Amino acid sequence: MTAGAREPVVLVPASAGAWPEERRRLVLLHELAHVKRLDWLSQLICEVALALWWFHPLAWIAAARVRRDAELAADDLVLRAGERPSVYAGHLLDIVRSLRADRDTVGAMAMARASGFESRLRALLEARRRGPASTAGRVAAAGLSSIALLLAAVHPTPAQASEQACEAGAEVATPSSEPHFSVGKVRDAFANLGTSGFYQRGMALHREGRYPEAIQAFRKAIARDERTGESAYNIACGYARLGDRDSALGWLAKASTLGFDLSRFLMDDDDLLSLRADPRFRDLVRRVREESSEGQARSRKAISRFEKMSDDPPTSADPWASVGKELLKAGEYDRAADAFREAAQRAMRPGTSLYNAACALALQGDDEAALVELERAVEGGFDDPKLLRNDPDLATLHDDPKFEELAKMEEALAMPRLRVGRSLRRSDIEAWKKAAEGFEAYAREHEDSGRALFNAGYARLYAGEEPKSAQHFARALELGYRKPATLYNLACAEARQGHADRAFEWLGKALDAGFDGKGMLRTDEDLESLRSDPRFRELVRRTELAGHLGAF
Repeated sequence: MTAGAREPVVLVPASAGAWPEERRRLVLLHELAHVKRLDWLSQLICEVALALWWFHPLAWIAAARVRRDAELAADDLVLRAGERPSVYAGHLLDIVRSLRADRDTVGAMAMARASGFESRLRALLEARRRGPASTAGRVAAAGLSSIALLLAAVHPTPAQASEQACEAGAEVATPSSEPHFSVGKVRDAFANLGTSGFYQRGMALHREGRYPEAIQAFRKAIARDERTGESAYNIACGYARLGDRDSALGWLAKASTLGFDLSRFLMDDDDLLSLRADPRFRDLVRRVREESSEGQARSRKAISRFEKMSDDPPTSADPWASVGKELLKAGEYDRAADAFREAAQRAMRPGTSLYNAACALALQGDDEAALVELERAVEGGFDDPKLLRNDPDLATLHDDPKFEELAKMEEALAMPRLRVGRSLRRSDIEAWKKAAEGFEAYAREHEDSGRALFNAGYARLYAGEEPKSAQHFARALELGYRKPATLYNLACAEARQGHADRAFEWLGKALDAGFDGKGMLRTDEDLESLRSDPRFRELVRRTELAGHLGAF
């Protein structure tokens, strides 16, 4: 987080000294973006407004939106600096996961707060759809990126120590004998910035699909000793995108000799999709894994954690999803699939965990089982048709007719990216009505599709047609579809109609079914009519108590 007005200071957890240089640079770039945007001023105004209007729910909602928009804007500036969205999102996810291990540290890293984190990740991973940044935006982003790079390089730390620190969980920031850096102390750095910025230029060109030009920019970056390992890796990605496998594999080998950690990206980067079927690529993956003692240590640690969890199963989904990702990265696909299945059984939104189980099984070579889990994921609410079609983890399934059937099903049931809430523009309402008609048509053809009914209920809710919405949710409930979430949405539909008694009845049932309402109850506009009722305050206390008990 950033503190101070005249001399802003970036504060990070004490464990940040053990982070990889890339992570420190990205965090600093994000925080410097807040400084440049004067976000401290907007936050101060929000705090004053909340002090005056603390009793008004809309004040809290508005403040939350200001914070969310500030984070999204800072993320956008990071991407304009040429950073790869998938890499930036991966670091954010790792930070959030480590901070969750110690709840006391969450306040120390505002950029990684869990609230609204899913929407931030989605925005990052859909960054390729955005248009090119303006020239002014690129110049500003490049300047911030260069300063962040200078600061991140001040205290280089071995990668192994960094990984151990991240896995152990972040610590609360404490006073340190090491120097801290304020923005005021690095203003002079602007005068010393190089005019080339070839790495950032290469990243921007790569994101725009201009791969030959990007390759030339990265070559110039290497010639000037600018992030040589990363530049070599991105040259490989460019050649892979162009279909030149020989050059791509050659540059991957060179990136490794320059110190770039290939093990973090080889199996995750969709830029390398064209190489996956090449035996030389598979051999490279095998050698990288064998040579990575750190990876072997992570694998042993993930397996040990999974076995302990199997003996004493956690009741929440997060630990299972977390260990599943660790096992997936370690190449323990069978165990990873089991962990993701366990997460799906406990999750409010099982679709993502089921999708990850399908990926693990496909990577293991069990295509039949992967298709079974993929179908469960689509029906369970996995909502990313573009990823499903292009995910390299599912490449072995693409020739199966069942995969095409599931891809079309996912496209038909994908939720539109529209505004939600009580005060919508007419165009938004009409768009929700059109979406509802599509879901209803699908439900008529597939009477057992709980997802189609659930989505139809959701769309009718924001089209302002609460009675129809309640009917769809009730039908989805009869099919047993996502019971906690469906019960909660029934409560929202009744609350929007002013039916307080029925709304509280459904809310109680939702909580009994395991709905995690800690954040939703306080902020959901659909429940606005219930907040002055003593029963609502009792439900809030109930969810808070459940949250405290779940921490033990």
